[in-house]
Formats: sequence, C-alpha cells, structure tokens
Amino acid sequence: MAYPVVAAPYAMALPPAGGAYAGGAGGVNGGGAVMLMPRVARGSWSDGLFDCFDSFTITLLACCITPYRWALTEERSHQALHHAPREGLFTKSLLWYGIPWALVFLLQVIWDATGAWWLVFLCLLCTVIQIWLGMRTRKRLREQYGIQGSECEDCMLHAFCRCCAVAQEARHVDRDLAIPI
Repeated sequence: MAYPVVAAPYAMALPPAGGAYAGGAGGVNGGGAVMLMPRVARGSWSDGLFDCFDSFTITLLACCITPYRWALTEERSHQALHHAPREGLFTKSLLWYGIPWALVFLLQVIWDATGAWWLVFLCLLCTVIQIWLGMRTRKRLREQYGIQGSECEDCMLHAFCRCCAVAQEARHVDRDLAIPI
C-alpha cells in the first residue's frame, strides 16, 4: 500500500500506541491510519514576542547579526509557502537588509569622528528602510499563517523591538518547517 506524500504545512502524526484512529487498521507500523496535523497553529504566533529563551541560538543571531537571521527567515517562509526554495532569495534579502544595517553603524562612527550632523539623517533613512522591510515581512507572515495584527503594530515592533520581532518570526517559521530550534 502506498502512502500519500505529505506537503507542508502539515506533519504526519503517528497513532497512539495500542490504539488506532478512525479509518481502520494498517497505516504506519500497523498501528492505525496516519493523521495529518498542522505544524503550527493558525491564527496566532507559535510563541510570545518576549519568549527569547525558547531558542538561544535564534535570539543571539537576531540580536547580533539581524540581517542574517532576517534573510534566513525570508528564505524559509518562502519555502514554507511554495514548498520549494527560491534561488538567490537569501542573498538578495541579506543585501537589502544588511546594507542599511551596516551603514547605520558606519555612519555613527563617522558622525562621532567628524561631528557632521547631517549624517544623522542618513542613519534615520537606513533605519526607516529596515523598519519598512521588517513590516513587510511580518505582514506577509501574518497573512500566510492567518495571524491577527495591524501594520501599525508591525511598525512599532520593528521600530522599538526589532530583535524580538525578528526572533519571534524566525521561531514561528522554523517550527512550521519542523526545523529544530
């Protein structure tokens, strides 16, 4: 008997030991039918915004190397939606988020050394670009997983709690793809 191929966003669950689900005997290991179940619940994030210690690695990457973790989440969320990776998406995302991120640090160093006040405006522009990219990603993830929220909330989260928002999005997508976190 051939078993159907299971595609994301569903995972296979084995029947409980000694019992069988409705649908008859057989299935996996002779214990009953295979049940399909969502990997993450629809309608809410898999964990809270400040549940940073659920995955220390994701939190560390989101705080220290934000562009890398953001680009990885972009790539993985595309894979979860389309069931296939997109060539070059990680690199493109890394450049789009990483260049403004690096420029903010570089411009702050130059501003400290020269005192050129107009560099503050370039730093703000780079920060606004990062907030916009984060908002766009969070909105797409909310639509993809049926999560309630607003663009204003997404803006505030990426403006004031960027590391926590990037980490929460990463944990949610990784759980959906059954990637150990």
